[in-house]
Amino acid sequence: MLGDVVAAMVKILQSTTFYAEYVTIIKGLKQAQQMGITNVWVTSDSEAAVKAFNGNKIPWQLTPTWQQLKKVFYYTKDLTCVEGDQLPC
Repeated sequence: MLGDVVAAMVKILQSTTFYAEYVTIIKGLKQAQQMGITNVWVTSDSEAAVKAFNGNKIPWQLTPTWQQLKKVFYYTKDLTCVEGDQLPC
């Protein structure tokens, strides 16, 4: 068993830019950190954002925050990409 869902965040964006996807993932991780959650599994419907995070190739403005957040979590599974009814992208 993977465990219980403790929190979930959905953000409706008025922008569809990749940068907005990156910022939303970072904000979710910051919220998890503030809640004391150290075991996270992040999903996104943006395959490009998922690949960028998993490859450490996010925009330079967010890189320091991403590097710091990665140190906080005890276990971080690679980000996963899902569409609609949980089908892989």
